[in-house]
Amino acid sequence: MDVLFITFGLKVPLTPDSVSSIVPNSSKARHLAEIDIFLMDEAPMLPKYGLQNIDQLLRSIGNSNLPFGGKVIVLGGDFRQCLPVQPRANKFELLDLSIKRCSLWSVFKTFKLEENMRVDIEQRQFADYLLKLGNGELALNTMEEIELPQNIISSNKPIDEIFDNCLANGNYDGMKDRVILAPLNKDVEKINYDIVAKLPGEYKIYYSLDSIKDQLEGAVEFTFESVGVDLNSSSVFMHGMLYVAFSS
Repeated sequence: MDVLFITFGLKVPLTPDSVSSIVPNSSKARHLAEIDIFLMDEAPMLPKYGLQNIDQLLRSIGNSNLPFGGKVIVLGGDFRQCLPVQPRANKFELLDLSIKRCSLWSVFKTFKLEENMRVDIEQRQFADYLLKLGNGELALNTMEEIELPQNIISSNKPIDEIFDNCLANGNYDGMKDRVILAPLNKDVEKINYDIVAKLPGEYKIYYSLDSIKDQLEGAVEFTFESVGVDLNSSSVFMHGMLYVAFSS
């Protein structure tokens, strides 16, 4: 998405009054004029105002009243995955930001990909189940709740369930192909500590350095505290999160 904003000079944040920063007859404008087709992946993340900006820019560059200046625009993506982001917006405001609510959406022809090429044959049934869940096609119980099949319900000990075979067999490379997802950094930190505690041998924690080595005399010293960086905040890795385990 960053590439898309840079390519078309889109401004942040995008508003109904936003216009591209690219000036007609500039080198960037001439470069865009030479391109016949634009492929835009993860397009559902783009607010509708971005699509309008791109249309206005390409019309101006091509001196044309055709949608997108007569250029071919291919949008790719899945509207199930990620919609545009707007702080403090409710569900209806987010839906209204979608490119599907843009007046230009009607000029696009939709092609649907029916087969998920990334799903193994043995996982096909589970993938179909997730699609039905997303479509609201699963039956509800008397409490109007969806009952999950027992075979997809995890135990209360996810570390043992996911990593125990690797630990028991000494298959530490296999641990790299397994993952536990958690919504909060504090949960990730707790899980990391618990997994490392199960590894044989001793481990050492390498802490980050918050000072400059061989600093010149009289130079201004910038520490994490002086520039307002909290090493325990949710925006950065926890202090000491990188671990190196030594097997005995």
